[in-house]
Amino acid sequence: MKKKIVITSFIVIIIVLIILFFIKINQEQTKTKNNIEIINQNYNELKININNYNNDRSKLINNNDYYQETFKESYEELIKTLSSIDNDTSKITKNIENIDNCCQNKFYKDSNITNICKKYKTTYEKTVNTFINDINDINLLIEKYNNETNNNLSKYSSNNIKDYIDYDKDGKYMEKK
Repeated sequence: MKKKIVITSFIVIIIVLIILFFIKINQEQTKTKNNIEIINQNYNELKININNYNNDRSKLINNNDYYQETFKESYEELIKTLSSIDNDTSKITKNIENIDNCCQNKFYKDSNITNICKKYKTTYEKTVNTFINDINDINLLIEKYNNETNNNLSKYSSNNIKDYIDYDKDGKYMEKK
């Protein structure tokens, strides 16, 4: 009788362990599926935000010719465009942070997700450092104008990005001048 109780107890314990094992596997699969959805959603938003960033940046590049006679008139538009790029960069940063939370130290079977997880840091680093270059270039033009005309137009300062970044921690600052 005692032997039957021990065997039955052992079988019950094994069954409970197997059930717990499958529950844990199911939880991990659900978490992975949710992470993939978050990565895809944020990557799609990231593409839209980078497209907006590039469109705004094109406006900036087309409007940053320096002519002392017209610079003051174009100054407001330059600052407005930089603010718009700053806003785009803020949205990009939020997407990157969400992707980063799901990609950090994880491997996915889906090759598309794996590629996103490999490349997003480089994309972000290039975007931010290019924006810093743009701010520095425009601020040099503002400084030049102020020196030549004894005016005091304010330089642009980003609300979100303060300095170059090495987001992928490879020791290189991509796109830094």
